[in-house]
Formats: sequence, C-alpha cells, structure tokens
Amino acid sequence: MVDGCDQDLKRFEELLPFYVTGMLSDAEHNFCNKCLARDKTSRSSLEITLLLKRAVQSVGGERDAVSRLNLLLKSLKGGGEVLPAFRRLKI
Repeated sequence: MVDGCDQDLKRFEELLPFYVTGMLSDAEHNFCNKCLARDKTSRSSLEITLLLKRAVQSVGGERDAVSRLNLLLKSLKGGGEVLPAFRRLKI
C-alpha cells in the first residue's frame, strides 16, 4: 500500500514538467510549493528538471533535430555545464 507521502511525491513528479513551465493552476502550483518546502527528494527532482530544461533550451534554435540532439549529447558528456551540475546532486 502506498502512503500519503508516496502519493504526494508521485503527484508532484507528474506535475513537475508543468510546474517548471508555469502551466499549473494556482492550487497545483501551491501543492508543488508545499512539496518543495518539506521534501528533499522533490527539491532534487526540481533541480534535475531545471537542468534538463536549460540543456534543451541551449540546443534549440534554428538547428535541425539531429544537430540539437548532438549538441545535447555533447553537453551531457561533459562538453557543457550540464554534467558538472548533475555531479553536485546527492540523490
């Protein structure tokens, strides 16, 4: 059986992509803020999601999909700022 904390974390994880893009209702946004205030795992998930968002944005623009993917893979292999930030996380 899943307890309330696990259910809240699961719901938070489902809402997280919409939280970082500002696409939640006020009630959902408040729920996410409460999770972030009380739970280290939620804060770690948010940090990872924000890093991924920045990585995707950094390889966007007018490039074709293959070029964007290659730039993202290069940054994840240590060619950019994304990988060192992941190493700092303690999950």
